Amino acid sequence: MSREIGTHYDVVIMGGGPGGSTLATQLARTTDLSVAIFDKVKFPREHIGESLAHPSTSAMQQIGVLDKVMNADFTVKKYGGIFYWDGTEPTAGFFDHAHWAEDGQSRFAFHVNREDLDNLLLRHAEEQGVHVFEETSVQGYTRLPGGCEVRLAGGRTVHGTFFVDASGRRNSITSPQRRQHLSAYRNIAVWQHYTGCRHGYSIDRDWNIFHDGSKSPIVCSAFEDGWGWFIPVPKKIDGRWVVTHSIGIVTVPEVLREDGKDFTDPDVFRKTIDRIPLIRDLATDGTPIRRKMSTATNYSMINDEFVNFDDKWLLVGDAAYFVDPLFSSGVAFAMHHALSAATLIRTAVDPNIPEQYKRDVWTDYDREWHAIAETYSLSIDQWYHAIGENHPQSVYWKSRGNTVDLGVREETFEILLSTAMDAELLRTMTKHSYAAEDLDPDGPYVRALGLADPGEPGDDDVVRIAEGATMRESLGLDLPGFKGNLPPVSFGVPAEYRDAVARYWSDPIAHGDALPSPMASPEVCHRFSVPGADREVRSFPDQDGGVVVWKALSSGPRTYRELRGELNEIQLNFIKLLMRAGVVEVATAGTAPAGPVPVPSAD
Repeated sequence: MSREIGTHYDVVIMGGGPGGSTLATQLARTTDLSVAIFDKVKFPREHIGESLAHPSTSAMQQIGVLDKVMNADFTVKKYGGIFYWDGTEPTAGFFDHAHWAEDGQSRFAFHVNREDLDNLLLRHAEEQGVHVFEETSVQGYTRLPGGCEVRLAGGRTVHGTFFVDASGRRNSITSPQRRQHLSAYRNIAVWQHYTGCRHGYSIDRDWNIFHDGSKSPIVCSAFEDGWGWFIPVPKKIDGRWVVTHSIGIVTVPEVLREDGKDFTDPDVFRKTIDRIPLIRDLATDGTPIRRKMSTATNYSMINDEFVNFDDKWLLVGDAAYFVDPLFSSGVAFAMHHALSAATLIRTAVDPNIPEQYKRDVWTDYDREWHAIAETYSLSIDQWYHAIGENHPQSVYWKSRGNTVDLGVREETFEILLSTAMDAELLRTMTKHSYAAEDLDPDGPYVRALGLADPGEPGDDDVVRIAEGATMRESLGLDLPGFKGNLPPVSFGVPAEYRDAVARYWSDPIAHGDALPSPMASPEVCHRFSVPGADREVRSFPDQDGGVVVWKALSSGPRTYRELRGELNEIQLNFIKLLMRAGVVEVATAGTAPAGPVPVPSAD
């Protein structure tokens, strides 16, 4: 594309990382909108985040770049992870392990040299027709009638209809409030790259499911002062590609100030990794490619607002929120933020969609991604809490996951009620049982779940629709929209769909059309609310049974025993969501509410 900066673009994107480049590419492939990316640096540039989660693979397939990534010299195919955290036996799991056990099909992602991956994604966007301007810093943003003015370094201005901040972990130039901490932990990462290490799959033990077939995992191992990572990363050394290993330590600044624990000192760092379980054995013969250490703060932060429909701005990726890197989720989240943001913009410019529906979709992006971030953070804190039980004297672990933020959003409680904990985390923390009752009841996730659950009514309790409650049809975003992912349990998922998922993962490029893209367009949904409420409960057809519940209650009050005889488990759980929102009221046996409240037909 032309290197001359234009005066107006339909979409102006600040930041050319995975979120910005994915959004730009998707818009270029699916609309006629003019799109420009401005980034303050020249690519490639160094970046943390060298191991990806498997939802990033489907995002790459959807924007047409997966074949380039698979054939690149800077990637190693990744199949899951090995986690050693309680001093007993390591937990090894493939991506989506429960469904791999059902269908035998490996899900995969990549270990990458991030500077090369990000450069490839940005160049791919450019090839799709996106205007890319590097070494061009965005200095300010001003909302104007019908658009915005973006100020660039040097005083130049560009006008746009939509503005997207995908600039990473900084306070947004659009959102008026400063970013808030998403969790109590305040981490710092220190790392080096080594040659001469063994691969994680080389460990010949019964528990190592990666050994047969030499399938590469990430290795994460806890120790007294934090946890370490071990990731194979191709690097170009003396003109040729060499598979190095990124070895890192995640800790807190307070630990670095203790005697003999300044991990930014190369010699101290080496002595420290020599005492981290598993990693010390894999790195025995390792040699750093340079003495210089790399560092980055991993503070989990979140912005108060992710979108504004009237002002037409959006936050994508780390600009919206950043969560702990333990399960390599950052790039996957950023790319799916971007895919859903593309749907928001396409919806906003569609003249056939009513304005209220457009506002609903934009609200979904804000509320659902906030809830996903907070729920995921609670899950990580639950993991930290469990490890802290084994290191009660550690400066690092004694502060991990000891509190539940009682200020989490109501939408987060809805997510806790209507979804399960991330399957990989659940498998790791329960030693493969997947049973929530095996989680520590004092951990943050379980305690938050207890706050979320209003409890199940008694059989003789009377359930009814609250006075003034309404159900309306609309459009909605079913987030996070990971293509090729199944629910933690396959209950209720048709066999033909499960087969399509397995076929998709056998070759996501050749079988990309085996599954629809969840983010291709917003879906028809129903929204339930009561007068004066600032939030609604949302239901998608054939997913959570909201309309079925509404029909069951439309004729008047019902005992819970009657409802249990008519509704399935998912539909009964939806009643809890309606209870939290005040859409449904429950009177204990013997104190039945007044007669039926007329409600609109559910037809």
